[in-house]
Amino acid sequence: DNSGGGDDDDDNSGGGDDDDDNSGGGDDDDDNSGGGDDDDDNSGGGDDDDDNSGDDDDDNSGDDDDDSADNSGGDDDSGDNSSSDDSGGDNGDSSGESATPSVASTLPDLESVGTSTGGDVSISLGGERLILKVFPWMPSGITITVRKALPTQYAFVPGSKVGDLMFTIEAKDSFGNMLQTLPAEVNLSIRYNDSEVRGLNEGTVTISRLNTLENQWRPAPKLYRDGNFNYVASSLMELGVFVVHIP
Repeated sequence: DNSGGGDDDDDNSGGGDDDDDNSGGGDDDDDNSGGGDDDDDNSGGGDDDDDNSGDDDDDNSGDDDDDSADNSGGDDDSGDNSSSDDSGGDNGDSSGESATPSVASTLPDLESVGTSTGGDVSISLGGERLILKVFPWMPSGITITVRKALPTQYAFVPGSKVGDLMFTIEAKDSFGNMLQTLPAEVNLSIRYNDSEVRGLNEGTVTISRLNTLENQWRPAPKLYRDGNFNYVASSLMELGVFVVHIP
């Protein structure tokens, strides 16, 4: 039992002790309550291993360094990331989502006209909102006109009409005679906005043509739908009044 300074063993209350229970500073082993310790249970700062409360390894509560697991700080690369700028995992922000591009919300009141030339011809109304594509196998000289229609002039549309997408398609031959049907198929494609089908069953969006003999709307032929791109199309030869709706 050494109460004086400079003791080397057992219970040392003085400074500079080397072993066992050391209450003084500068100790090297076992239970070290002083600063600068190297091993086991280290309560002082600057330690290198095991349970470290301000360290560089194992369980790190600080951000900036760790790249994996659950990271609540910014700039992390993996795992569950709740803030922005991350690259993978489950991200709470919506910056990585690819939204469907919007198109014109209405059809213009002006008509659009195109004439077949033996090549590809596109007739658009409202940009990409309505495109009628004519192919090379259409005889030359067929003039096609597309214009917006007024719903009040035609039979009631069953279900929900998609925006203002009601229009007429007319055609004349090279001599100026009105045609009842086209001599070859054209492709009619329609784009709409999310707001126009919100709350509706987009999987049943339909292009219908008004059968004037029955005064009933009938689905256009060869329908194709892609709800991911807000797109519906038909390959047709019929002329007349058309509407886009969800029956």
